[in-house]
Amino acid sequence: MLEVFLSSSFHAHLDSTHEFFRKASEVNQQMSDLLNTGQNELNALDNKMDEDMNSMYKLLHIKPEK
Repeated sequence: MLEVFLSSSFHAHLDSTHEFFRKASEVNQQMSDLLNTGQNELNALDNKMDEDMNSMYKLLHIKPEK
């Protein structure tokens, strides 16, 4: 009887451990996806800011027509 209890308890522990790592893996993937998305958005924003700054710099050096 004790052997059956320990065996079922051990399998329950394995199941919950497997579930824990499965969920942890999902969360890890989601965080990785968010970080990668965030990095892409930051790169796009950085490029846009560079373009805007270049445009403003060019405007400052344009001589007005008389």
